Amino acid sequence: WVFKPNEETRTRAREALDNADNEDETMLCAMAATFADGTLGPGELEDYEAPPGAVGGAAFGMALTAIFDDEELTDLRGPWILERGLDIARGGNGKVEPPEIPPPPTDEELEEEFEEDDDSAEDDSEESGGDRDAADLNTVEDART
Repeated sequence: WVFKPNEETRTRAREALDNADNEDETMLCAMAATFADGTLGPGELEDYEAPPGAVGGAAFGMALTAIFDDEELTDLRGPWILERGLDIARGGNGKVEPPEIPPPPTDEELEEEFEEDDDSAEDDSEESGGDRDAADLNTVEDART
């Protein structure tokens, strides 16, 4: 619909919206396309106004969904997704180079981090005068998942 905003693509977006499960994240995309002209959709639905702010809210929801899809990459994805949206709004195609994603840590790096966390936990325990349960400490296996 973004590249071919016409009655046919809007009708297909409305059909997708009507048939989407509430947990379907693409529902927001279909909602934005359906309400884009300020009505509830094509055909008979054009007689009824869309809710105020529905298109902006749906677009915002899509952006948040994409940004927070992987919490570890949120800081990298946020500016990139914003730039893609701005590119489309300016008439572009949204094809913006993605940020370079660092490789996952090696087993050795995870073990070093675990040892640092373990040392830090021991220091905290000594300062507070109590012992921490082993269950409270991260394990290398937990860090891998």
